[in-house]
Amino acid sequence: MRRFEKAGRSGAVSFFVHHPNAANLLMILLLIGGLFSLSRMNSQFFPTLETDTIRVSVTWSGASAEDVEASILEVIEPKIRFVDGVKEVDSYAREGSGSITLEFKPGTNMQTALRDIEANIDTVTTLPDQADEPEVSYRQFRDDVARLIVTGPFSESALREFAKGIRDDLIDRGIDTVEFTGMRDEEFHVGLSDYDLRRLGLTIKDVADQISLNSRDQPSGKTQDGIEKQVRTLAVEETPESLSRIEIKSQTDGSSVELGDIAPIQRRLDPDAVQGRMLQQAAIQVTVRRAESSDSLEASGIVNEYLKEVAGKFPPTLQVIQYDARSEALVERILLLVKNAASGLLLVMMILALFLNIRTALWVGAGIPIAMLAACIVMLALGQTINMISLFAFIMMLGIIVDDAIVVGEEATTRFQAGMPGPVAAEGAGTRMLMPVTAASLTTVAAFSPILLIGDTIGQIMGAMPIVVISVLIASLVECFFILPGHLAHSMTPNHHRGWNVQRVIVIGLILVTPMILFYGMSEELAQKFGGFVEAGWSWIHANLAGRGMQAFLWIIGIGFALACMCEFVLARRSLKRDIRANALRPKESAFRRGFDNGFSAFKDGPFRKLVSISYNWRYTTLALCAASMILVVGALKGGRVGFVFFPSAEAESINISLVFNVGILEQDATRIVDQIETIVYDTEKQVGGDEQLVVGSFVTLGKSGYATADNVASLRIRLTSSEVRSVRTPVFQNALRRNLPKVA
Repeated sequence: MRRFEKAGRSGAVSFFVHHPNAANLLMILLLIGGLFSLSRMNSQFFPTLETDTIRVSVTWSGASAEDVEASILEVIEPKIRFVDGVKEVDSYAREGSGSITLEFKPGTNMQTALRDIEANIDTVTTLPDQADEPEVSYRQFRDDVARLIVTGPFSESALREFAKGIRDDLIDRGIDTVEFTGMRDEEFHVGLSDYDLRRLGLTIKDVADQISLNSRDQPSGKTQDGIEKQVRTLAVEETPESLSRIEIKSQTDGSSVELGDIAPIQRRLDPDAVQGRMLQQAAIQVTVRRAESSDSLEASGIVNEYLKEVAGKFPPTLQVIQYDARSEALVERILLLVKNAASGLLLVMMILALFLNIRTALWVGAGIPIAMLAACIVMLALGQTINMISLFAFIMMLGIIVDDAIVVGEEATTRFQAGMPGPVAAEGAGTRMLMPVTAASLTTVAAFSPILLIGDTIGQIMGAMPIVVISVLIASLVECFFILPGHLAHSMTPNHHRGWNVQRVIVIGLILVTPMILFYGMSEELAQKFGGFVEAGWSWIHANLAGRGMQAFLWIIGIGFALACMCEFVLARRSLKRDIRANALRPKESAFRRGFDNGFSAFKDGPFRKLVSISYNWRYTTLALCAASMILVVGALKGGRVGFVFFPSAEAESINISLVFNVGILEQDATRIVDQIETIVYDTEKQVGGDEQLVVGSFVTLGKSGYATADNVASLRIRLTSSEVRSVRTPVFQNALRRNLPKVA
């Protein structure tokens, strides 16, 4: 039977089996659509999160937590807690500051809620005079890309300029958000005394208003002298000397009192702001974040390229250290997916070629990339992204993609070996396995779908998993029953063309050249992440083809098509030696195939059949052995021989140390303590790792630890090297550091 002759059946499977181009056209459309979808999807560390919380914070330097609660929180909270849509209100009072967090019901218009809260806070007029204005913030999704530490033997003012320059350059290159930690604002400190204020009959507000009036530019009308001109009064230059000449009060005798006459003026950094330190030097942390519509890998590439450009432009003693780059973890997860897919593809093809035939193995293996790219089309339509959760789901679904294709391919091969023509065998396999494979897929969907019902933040994070599972299952069903049967029918139909086939040479050449060009264009950093023979092969190729430009691509194309010609030469010689019609329109089996099939049949009909017969005849003994095995498993778990972890966590690569000092500690004492602890961190690195680098960077924040902001708190963030490249595990380093920490009194 020829492939394009129908056997009387109708249906989608039959159509794709007997149509000459339908299966190939659908495959090409899925591949092109998948590649397009993959290029349009953003890559990020976590799925996009929609926050339903608004935070109101107020700073009151020097106030105790009780004063903050009584004078600020109890005044603001009644004004905002009854805004429409509020679900829960949490208030926190700390030394020097207070905050109110409002959580809203799902579906609330957050922009309207933000305006309502701001309007209600504007009606509050009884806050303490020394307290800052309330800050209302709605935190939209901003995914961290990387953190930079700017440090060196420079003053904080100089580091500020370096950090601002880095921020401006990154924003000019396309980075969405850059935030600072440890950058203190500059201010002018005017030291007024109560004696001078009472003597002159002034208040602090009077002096502040006078300084403000003389410290800003103001419009002063227009002049019309032939040409209309705008007049603008410029403020005095903001220096301590110029501020000291501001007139505060005019006396009745015509004399005046200047600010410098009653108060010393000092230009300084805000002493109440958070300070940053690293290795006993001032430091500023630059946090690079991306917006929801941006791509993490592109943003990370911008940062890396910028750091390479400015490496020789900054002073030699200035250090710009990049750490906590989340894109590295994302790239490693992508590489893990690629490695698992490649190894799974190779293993499946080897086993199928061993038990079935090489053509069936090739088409079953081709279903893996086809189904994965087709799943990207569904993911793009549903608004998904490439993130750690979706990649985990992809890795998990690799086995299901292979299983669906294997059962269809094995059924088709069994029917073909039983004597059916190739098209009939492929069509029968697709029709026969449609219901059981679909039922199994629906079972998997039923198992993962309840995750979509989980709410809150964890629901938004885990919700990407069932969507990816459903997308992959849909793509796998399309590939298994519309594309694979058509290809199997073609591979099982004897080819009467004998000799050289130019079309086959072109197809094989393109299949070989495409991965070779992609491998040559791989970046050095990506090759190093693969490691092993991939890195060695990449280095050898670039060492021999370095600097040749277009000539290198011509060499690759030539080598690829030369290998394709060699393959076609072997296939042509085999087709000339083989008499297809002498074997009832079937290719003649090789000696290896006959030997392997005979050996497997002997094992199946011999020892295996006897084992099955014994298990059936002694069924109660078999049942007892199963029960005993279950008892041993349960005993091993309950006895602690085998550990049980519900959700194993990956090895941590960051260590946070929180410090809480006695209230009233001097700044120099707190600085000395954190510097001592940071020195111990690097001493522990040498003690545990020797010459191996374990710590990428560390950053100390004085005045802030987590959400707590006060003069008596500090924190130390330590970033370790990737767990895949270091030999010392995180718990080992952490325990050694804990033993080395001093008892600070």
